Amino acid sequence: MIRDPEDHPHLSPDDARALDALIDASFVLDAVPTALRERASRVASLLGLLDAGPAPVHETRLAESILARIDAASSPLELHPDDQDALDAYVAAGFQTQKVAASLRPRAQAIEALGSLIAETPAPAGRADLAERTFSRVLNAARPAPIPIGRATTSRFRMADLVSVAAMLLIGVSLLWPMIAAGRDRAQRLACASNFGTVASALGVYANDFSDALPTATASFGGSWIEVGKDPTRSNSANLFTLARADYASIESLTCPGYEKACRKVNCRKVMDWPQLDAVSYSYQVMGPRPRLRHTMDATAPILSDRSPVVLRAVAGQVIYPNENSPNHGGKGQGVLRNDGSLVWLSTPHLEKDNIWLPAIIEQALVVAQDQLARTGKVQGFTLIGNELPADQDAFLAP
Repeated sequence: MIRDPEDHPHLSPDDARALDALIDASFVLDAVPTALRERASRVASLLGLLDAGPAPVHETRLAESILARIDAASSPLELHPDDQDALDAYVAAGFQTQKVAASLRPRAQAIEALGSLIAETPAPAGRADLAERTFSRVLNAARPAPIPIGRATTSRFRMADLVSVAAMLLIGVSLLWPMIAAGRDRAQRLACASNFGTVASALGVYANDFSDALPTATASFGGSWIEVGKDPTRSNSANLFTLARADYASIESLTCPGYEKACRKVNCRKVMDWPQLDAVSYSYQVMGPRPRLRHTMDATAPILSDRSPVVLRAVAGQVIYPNENSPNHGGKGQGVLRNDGSLVWLSTPHLEKDNIWLPAIIEQALVVAQDQLARTGKVQGFTLIGNELPADQDAFLAP
């Protein structure tokens, strides 16, 4: 190492040759020619000064000049062709990783996971922190990290390069991912709407075969909506399952694409209901002691919707939020199939003055509770037992 008259350290010709040899050896010290190895080791140790805390000014400048030489020898970084193919396949598959070819699926899943750092609101615990720390690292990466000296690898770029790639990807994803997420949600809603259309046709055929009645599993339905997969006389989901069991509709058409845990494979000829509550995608109009006849119902009366969040909370013993939307589509709303076969998208669970998640008796109790709260500052709680029935012309969809 030498210094110029103004005390600006720079590389001697021998040190420059040692640095070039170290770069050609992919920073593997043992691969450097013996004659240059001692100088290459000195160069590598100087690079560590940049992240090792305070150091003499001339040594820090010298290390920076070394890195400048490395940067000049580095080739531009590009997205790996396999990652580009995976991104293209992911978009073509409607943003559903399970539909991406198996050879590209792991990379597509990694792209989806990276995008979720930007798209999810609020972000899951830890992920928002990770994104914040990543951007912070990018903003503070004015000085590159030391180059590791170890076993041979196929990589020729430094940690600073990795941070630059991460910044490029995160910035690109922050711009692209909202459009991807919106496209995925749109695709799932369209697929769900297609299922509702299939169910509407199945309900019409069933009504023609059974004197205009809605599907029921047994003639003596007990009116329970909280039990699933136990007793078809006490399970409202078993009433809807009749469409699949009697071959009026496939089990897939009774499955929402936006609900990942939904049961999509059931031997409909051997069972009369879904196996458990978590397998059910859609909530169906709760029946009374006798089947409902469609011609006695209002044309706009809801018959089917995305699954109810109220039932899920009631079964778990949690506090119920009557205005909560279905979890099928990220809480953004729910599709509702009406008696006349039309489909509407509701951003709230209210259809005019009727809450589709609650029976009339509970809706009345809520009105009383609000009045009591206004008068006394206190409110008496109430619970859902699981055998509440709708009043005449009352919308109540479950489970």
